Amino acid sequence: MAIAKRTRKQIESHITSCAESIQKNGLEIGRDLVEIRDDELWKSDDPKKRKSKDATEWDYPTWNQYLKVQAEPLIQRTWSAATKLIQCAEIESKMPPSINVYTEKMTPSHIRELGRLAPNDGTDGTSRNYTAIKKRDVDRVMKAAEKIADGDPVSVRDIQKAVDAEKGIDRKAEAAKAKAKRERDSQIDLDDYLSRIKGTSEGWLQVLEAVPADAWEDYASEIDEAASALESLFTFLRS
Repeated sequence: MAIAKRTRKQIESHITSCAESIQKNGLEIGRDLVEIRDDELWKSDDPKKRKSKDATEWDYPTWNQYLKVQAEPLIQRTWSAATKLIQCAEIESKMPPSINVYTEKMTPSHIRELGRLAPNDGTDGTSRNYTAIKKRDVDRVMKAAEKIADGDPVSVRDIQKAVDAEKGIDRKAEAAKAKAKRERDSQIDLDDYLSRIKGTSEGWLQVLEAVPADAWEDYASEIDEAASALESLFTFLRS
């Protein structure tokens, strides 16, 4: 007996009820949104309309338009947050049967760590092709995460460590490298800086020497302030 397909309204009602606990039910919401997308229910709940080639008969012109309009009323989240839940559902579909025991306890945060196994799609270096995740890679990483957990429930951090090991990422080394770079960037190139001070001072002198003598009379206080600042600078440089 064939399983009856759900209508869009039925799925949307389920999403709304799940949205009350987005972290707990995030994966379920993602699966529902994937169903609406893949079955093209965003076009219409009417199967005849969905087969129409005339986009003006559809409820929404595109899937993205549907998601942008419905994300807030359905899950009280932005379009971007909704797309992340969809990505999690897509990643979850790549989890092999051997680790299905984890899925009921895993949140979107767990799944997103596994999403790091996906290769870049080649467009901008940051987007990932989640359909290219290999189930054997997910299986290997999850088994490694289970060992890291050492009998406790597998945490997001456990999966992060396992994925890091799989990808050859050393977070401590990268943090130390980033810190060293910040320290280098914060240091002043004294040779360059002093050279620029010398050049600027010579330029100031040339400009000021061209000012007529009677023009200085109205700037006595400003001259004193400038002279005081320069004196402090030169005293420091000679110390």
